[in-house]
Amino acid sequence: MEKIYNLFEGHTRKTKIVNTSIAVLIILNIIAVIIDSYKNINKMFSNEFYYFEVFSIIVFSIEYLLRVISSPCKYVGKYNPLNMGRYIITPLAIIDLLSILPFYLPLLFKLDLRFIRIIRVFRLIRILKIKRYSKSLDTIIRVFKRKKTDLVMTIFVVGILIILSGSVMYYLENDLQPENFPNIVDSSIWSLKTMIFLGYETPPMSALGKIVGLLITLLGLGWIAMPISIISSGFVEEINRQKECKGIICPHCGKEL
Repeated sequence: MEKIYNLFEGHTRKTKIVNTSIAVLIILNIIAVIIDSYKNINKMFSNEFYYFEVFSIIVFSIEYLLRVISSPCKYVGKYNPLNMGRYIITPLAIIDLLSILPFYLPLLFKLDLRFIRIIRVFRLIRILKIKRYSKSLDTIIRVFKRKKTDLVMTIFVVGILIILSGSVMYYLENDLQPENFPNIVDSSIWSLKTMIFLGYETPPMSALGKIVGLLITLLGLGWIAMPISIISSGFVEEINRQKECKGIICPHCGKEL
């Protein structure tokens, strides 16, 4: 069992070949699911899609069963079959199961769950060994935690500006374009779209409306730049902190800070 476990979770050449092959098959499945949505292509290659699906399900099913059977090897102590239950309820194992269920369930029930097959893309989390990048993920999380007050304040201020600009546009354009600016809420949504896309979905007609619309567009540039600058400064601060703390050992846990 340990050999099977190491085949998927080890660091050998065989592990890389197996994981890379499964990753390629997953990507091909995602492409197949997308292409299969085109009716004309589906009619032309329906048999090919079906045979590819059957082949993929066989591979994924074997992989899932082997991972479940060998999963007790990841836990400390003697091989205990009961530990399979611990593995089965893990998020990655659930995703593995959900990726093959859409094929088997219609055989038992009259259901069309093919759309769930797209969830196979999340299996790449395991294949790509995202845990190797845990330090980078920790850095990102720390930056957002430290800058969350600034980000929340920025969002709050932008929200006020959107409502304010929407109110102004409502009173300036409602008489001229009642269908496009029927109330303050729709006018605020117009302001938000103008900020995001830096352009008008519906151009203002009044002279003052055009001026305010231009100001809203310029405000959109600042709205985009402010969160980016906050996050960028947070990353710079975090990187400098890591450089300063490099080599310093925590007296309590003994780990490097």
